[in-house]
Amino acid sequence: MGKTTLAQYVCEEDEVVKNFKVIWVHVSTRFSATSVTSKLLESVTGVKPCADHLETLQQMLKQELRFVKFFLILDDVWEDKNKKEWENIFAPLRKAESGSKILVTTRMQSVADMAANAMGVEREYLELEGLQEDESLKLFNHHVYSGRNPQDFENLKPIGEQLAKQLGGCPLVTKVVSGYLQCNMDPDSWTDFLQEGLVHFNGSEDDVMETLRLSYYCLPAQVQICFRYCSIFPQDYEFKKKDLVLMWMGSGLISQHETNQEGLKILGIRSWLS
Repeated sequence: MGKTTLAQYVCEEDEVVKNFKVIWVHVSTRFSATSVTSKLLESVTGVKPCADHLETLQQMLKQELRFVKFFLILDDVWEDKNKKEWENIFAPLRKAESGSKILVTTRMQSVADMAANAMGVEREYLELEGLQEDESLKLFNHHVYSGRNPQDFENLKPIGEQLAKQLGGCPLVTKVVSGYLQCNMDPDSWTDFLQEGLVHFNGSEDDVMETLRLSYYCLPAQVQICFRYCSIFPQDYEFKKKDLVLMWMGSGLISQHETNQEGLKILGIRSWLS
């Protein structure tokens, strides 16, 4: 529903930039006090910490945040069970400058409850709703007609209005579906997708995930293979673009030939990686 996007906009506000040290940590499902504290420290200093013990990391972070008023974003958090881990994360933050703020983005209200309880503060939360119908249609049209003149596709307009309405105001799903339909700009394809692809769509998490798979199905076959290769790594594994390309090359998944300073040109995947 745009939780991360909203948090990014907040961080760019002049009042935030002028008055706070902004710290951003993407948490996701790999939750531990040690890993999150290490990411916190890296965000503050710009350097990956050499220490790997929680107590050492906590002391380093506490020292870095002395006399600092910070705005901390913990993005995409799922942990709602282990209060002790939460307390260990917040421990070095408790002596920070008065007025410091923490913003947590999550799909689960129980996560917000746990974070507030561990910090010993009253929970305040904003539950994002879907886009209004006119906003959803505007977003849909922006992406589906990207690089094209909408007036050339007047016959698609009424179908597009029905599609945008059916997507329930979810920005991510709207962008994926419009990107998928951009490759099939004819009334029959759009009508078939409306009547078959979205016939059971009601906005549930399973529905959203199934729709997001469209972005995978739209990839060329050789790129789908490269994408599947990434599944051998654990969730939230941080890839470096060049290293990943070299892995694909070593596995024989992509072709290449000599070119410019890099000496390599990756065929068929350059735009996907970007």
